[in-house]
Parts: sequence; C-alpha cells; structure tokens
Amino acid sequence: MGQLYNLRNLWLNNNEITELPESIGQLHNLRILSLSNKGT
Repeated sequence: MGQLYNLRNLWLNNNEITELPESIGQLHNLRILSLSNKGT
C-alpha cells in the first residue's frame, strides 16, 4: 500500500517533466508497475 502511494507520487512528479526523454521511459515503467500492483 505504501509502495503504491510512493509510485503514484513519483509518477505525478515525473509527469510534470515528460519533455525529458529519459523520464518518459521511467514514466512508462512506473505506469506498468502501478497497473500491475492495481491488479493484485
């Protein structure tokens, strides 16, 4: 639960700087993790 909360905060923070190419890949990975954790 706490991990999901942290991932969400990271995603929200990264979502503000999506113009950086390296953060796009990170965002994609965090989104997959978030979706995976949601399914459990």
